[in-house]
Amino acid sequence: MDIKEIKPNEEEVNELIGLSRLWVEEGISYGIIEDNPEDILDKRVFVVKDDNRIVAYALVHETKAEIKNISSIIKDDEDIIEIDSIYVLKEYRNKGIGKALFKYIEDTTDIDNIVLATSTKDYKRIFHFYIDELGMDFHSALLFKKPK
Repeated sequence: MDIKEIKPNEEEVNELIGLSRLWVEEGISYGIIEDNPEDILDKRVFVVKDDNRIVAYALVHETKAEIKNISSIIKDDEDIIEIDSIYVLKEYRNKGIGKALFKYIEDTTDIDNIVLATSTKDYKRIFHFYIDELGMDFHSALLFKKPK
């Protein structure tokens, strides 16, 4: 397996769009929509390849601490990498690939903070992954209930 940051060519953009389509079809996250080329080309793109096939990816962008409601944990002048999406193909999950991808982003970017929001339907598993496995801290949650 090879982990790296890429400037995707047309074939890789189409492969990433296909992966985002699979993510939507899995139905494992709330509100996920299929990426389009602009969603990909406007971001930094990190991938995990297995035999030249993308099996996991992360789309990120750099910003300053302008994200609402995080001033209590991140100073205004600190740099942030925001992970907009991170996805691992179903058959490659639970093999440390997502963790390795996250760690690669962490180790190869000169940044003060990494942040992300998740909309997974399996919050227990994803909190275990991000908090217990990756050492992230928890800031806030949006909870909901649909009354009968």
